[in-house]
Amino acid sequence: MAPSPDHEPVLTASNLHKTYRGGLLSRGGAVRAVAGVDLELYPGETLGIVGESGCGKSTLARMLVGLERPDEGEVAFRGRPFFGRGLSGGGVPRDIRRRVQMVFQDPLTSLNPRMTVHDIVAEPLRVHRLARDARAMRDRVGELLELVGLSPDRMHRFPHEFSGGQRQRVGIARALATEPDVIVCDEPVSALDMSVQAQVVNLFAELQRTLGVALVFIAHDLAVVRHVSHRVGVMYLGRVAEMGPAAGVYGAPAHPYTMALLSAAPVPKPRLRGRSRIMLAGDPPSPVAPPPGCRFHTRCWKATDRCSEVEPALEAVGDHYAACHYAERPPERTPSPERTT
Repeated sequence: MAPSPDHEPVLTASNLHKTYRGGLLSRGGAVRAVAGVDLELYPGETLGIVGESGCGKSTLARMLVGLERPDEGEVAFRGRPFFGRGLSGGGVPRDIRRRVQMVFQDPLTSLNPRMTVHDIVAEPLRVHRLARDARAMRDRVGELLELVGLSPDRMHRFPHEFSGGQRQRVGIARALATEPDVIVCDEPVSALDMSVQAQVVNLFAELQRTLGVALVFIAHDLAVVRHVSHRVGVMYLGRVAEMGPAAGVYGAPAHPYTMALLSAAPVPKPRLRGRSRIMLAGDPPSPVAPPPGCRFHTRCWKATDRCSEVEPALEAVGDHYAACHYAERPPERTPSPERTT
């Protein structure tokens, strides 16, 4: 089900900031993992998020489900803030937690090795009181396992008795147990073999068609994100560099960083790539001390003095948005000549 502009967003993030202080990576400084991210997710939509390792994707994912509290900004489900005043302990309300779930990157570490698959999938049912008794709970666990392509006969086995792809299906079944409106997927196929990745990606697509759930799909594989997403956001050093429909971002990228990412993506026939490989100078700056102005200017071939002094805002470029002073504009379409009779 494709997103409809007639619907209100099911999940919104406004000016999200998250900084980590202390720790080995910060070396006494403050790691600015996310620095001013805005996004909207619509019912039935898949929003893909891509970017290099360390750009803030996983931190953003954890804030979108309430596992991390933003230092600034707000996450809201259907207009209701996650962290409103007066909530006990400042936590996310139970009914919102039920409606926004998460599938984690590594199914081996995200599943309790001492719990059976039945107990893992049944835990959300117990927490949210969604089953009348033990028999109803067992039946519901069986339904969920069948929904993700696993046999209910194996529900009393432990995670180590399953393959990586099967364990990830268990994690998906657990996320579906509460009948959520939103599932945030934090690199859900990166820990799987290539032969299994397509199966899990196709499972997400089928679940979205049948259940209408909205997905935030975070990955570093550009081909996977393009395959599953209606819209795509490209992150760089804690900020969104470009956001828009997948066809627009992949077909006519406006931000130099997006161009570089796409040029580096492997293709089956390199001679038919359509654009030359862009080699970026240097390494990404440290999130402890991001450069002033545009965060990409230290590696950008378009950079001028303005880029090092003024941070660009996300502005409309054709049918999507880019945070660049010198964003590529899509070619204007020449109107077809009118026929005369």
